[in-house]
Amino acid sequence: MFEKSQEKLDTYKERVVTALDYKIKVDGFKNPDVAHTIIIDEEFIKRAKFRICILCNQLGQDVWCSEGVLKALRIAKENGVHIDVITRDSIDGKEEGNAFFKILNTFPQDKFSYKISNDTSKVSANILVIDKLHYRVEPTPILNGKPNRKAFVGIHCPKTAFAWEKEFDKLCS
Repeated sequence: MFEKSQEKLDTYKERVVTALDYKIKVDGFKNPDVAHTIIIDEEFIKRAKFRICILCNQLGQDVWCSEGVLKALRIAKENGVHIDVITRDSIDGKEEGNAFFKILNTFPQDKFSYKISNDTSKVSANILVIDKLHYRVEPTPILNGKPNRKAFVGIHCPKTAFAWEKEFDKLCS
């Protein structure tokens, strides 16, 4: 079982940052829980240059409203990144109570889109894709009625990230 000690999380983050910074391809490594999800989302979002695609259940505050992810989102805004968000349910904490969604609403209109789509026949996984280059996928986002953050991640994996973005785009149209 994966220990969640701070030392192990720091090592995980160091490895993620190293792979991102040195353009090391790492495909399908594990992202076992909320703490690891926050690391991935923060590091991916702050490095985005063009487009971020988010498909999730409700922008859960446990991840999306964490301090590091919110800071990363502000960096993405400063860099002029376009963000497309699709949720299957209403925003966690209602739109006005979700800090991530509040920041998204400050993006220029041409840099942010949002819609609700509960059509899981096309894509049932939760997806985060950055610049058709990096991805995080939660294949079973709900398990036994609770959020399940177990995911697999790819860094510098353009073919796989592009394929996931195409799945995401099916819900955009």
